[in-house]
Amino acid sequence: MSLKKPQNALTPLSDCLPQGSAGDVLSPFPCLIEWLSSSKWDDGTVRHTSTFKMGTEDGKWKLSLTDTHGGRVLYISAPLLEEAMLSLEQALVTDAGDWQRADWARPRKGRKK
Repeated sequence: MSLKKPQNALTPLSDCLPQGSAGDVLSPFPCLIEWLSSSKWDDGTVRHTSTFKMGTEDGKWKLSLTDTHGGRVLYISAPLLEEAMLSLEQALVTDAGDWQRADWARPRKGRKK
């Protein structure tokens, strides 16, 4: 599986962690592992790795995956952690997730675009 490079990609970084460094913990979620550890796009250019966060709120598991390279975030929530993780993986595999522009990537007033 290879990550497809978005058209609005940011400046590349150096190599990152090997995919095997996650051990067996995330093995059921290969696409998530790739988003977190792959330092190259499908065309071979260097990319920023993503950031994954999880927590609980209002009786639900809340997951967020930040596409640091693309300036966007994918939010997933579910009552069961397994359900949330599977939903996240499915959204990444199918590229059908509801990505939102990250706050830090939004243009600010007074800033030239």
